[in-house]
Amino acid sequence: MKITKNLLTAFLMLLPFSLWAQGASSFTDTLASNKHTVNTIQNYDVMWKKSLWFMMDLRFKVNEGFYAKNNELTRVLIDAVKNDMILPYKNDSLETRMSKDEFLSKLRIPQTELEGDSPVDDWAAEEWGVEAKTPQRNADNEYDPRDFFLVEVKVDRVFDRRRSTMYNDIVSLTFFLPAEYNKAKLDKPIASFSYKELYNQVFHIEKDGQVVDNPEAVWYNSQNSSQHRNLADAFALGMYEKRLVKYENPKDNTIVDLYGDGKKGYYQSMEVLYKLMEYEATLWSY
Repeated sequence: MKITKNLLTAFLMLLPFSLWAQGASSFTDTLASNKHTVNTIQNYDVMWKKSLWFMMDLRFKVNEGFYAKNNELTRVLIDAVKNDMILPYKNDSLETRMSKDEFLSKLRIPQTELEGDSPVDDWAAEEWGVEAKTPQRNADNEYDPRDFFLVEVKVDRVFDRRRSTMYNDIVSLTFFLPAEYNKAKLDKPIASFSYKELYNQVFHIEKDGQVVDNPEAVWYNSQNSSQHRNLADAFALGMYEKRLVKYENPKDNTIVDLYGDGKKGYYQSMEVLYKLMEYEATLWSY
């Protein structure tokens, strides 16, 4: 009887730990400042945070590692959805999923383009009436992944007071149909992806019971073919050229909305980044 009582006591003592272990991941996500980032910084450790949006043009020479033929970043994202590895979101708030069918429909070239006319963007305002550039197409009458050369990176700039470190916490990737390919002459978002989901489900995959680098998710090293990198490593090391297009503000305005396009907008975007660098440098004087 005594043995049975001792076993029951031990079971009751271990039960909470078992339940905690099963829910540890979700519990950690609940406490995290953002569940879609790889760096799990807890809310109570966040002293300061600001969201920034950067645009990558994959055609730039600095970004050619993300745009290698047949290993383009956008091709990796598209193939991941087609192969049921991941589902995208409708926008970078990462609240509403986009179905696979809806995603595939956004990749298709409009029928008017297939008939030989100028491509028509379903989201565009017809009254703009500007001629669009003819895109590439594949056998399924879809835009070629190389057509989607604009990728927006949403980053949370977070100061972790426990580690006394400022982090660039990547939240999401969104790729666009460039303005050249639609009548409205506007860059149109196709889909957004949680960076943490990309990191765990696309950039890294499970093989033979182990998590390994996805051989398709490659940052191409044009200077040394023996030193290609996984896309996750390339993003972590900041191996890409980007331009600030928006920072967190009450009206959710972009740099263009605030300062206009052209040189003034570019210089103002650089000033915002310099001020953030100055803020980080002077944190230690408080």
